[in-house]
Amino acid sequence: AHVALPSNQEEGQTMGDAHFLEFIDDEKESPLYIWTLKMKTELSELLYSECNVLYNKWIEASEVSSGLWALPTEEVTKKPQYPELEEEIIISGVILRLFNKNSTANIEIMLTIFT
Repeated sequence: AHVALPSNQEEGQTMGDAHFLEFIDDEKESPLYIWTLKMKTELSELLYSECNVLYNKWIEASEVSSGLWALPTEEVTKKPQYPELEEEIIISGVILRLFNKNSTANIEIMLTIFT
């Protein structure tokens, strides 16, 4: 899995799994994202819960038949809520409060993203 690097990196670069895990390990704020340790905990708990559901379905399927087991096709219904973002005004993925803190420096970044 690869994720686009934050805007201060060279265009077109991606980070591998290990770098992504390092990136999400600390709190961060930019005009394009907010990431807190509380958000990390919520996402971790959701992933753990969903993996348990998936594992239990696999166990149930293996007890019923000896055939191959396929991943469920139903859509994931649980999604993180992140109350930290509820009060933010976000337009086209840009968090206005953080953009306005240093809008002059952020204009170049935004122009490269939206042009």
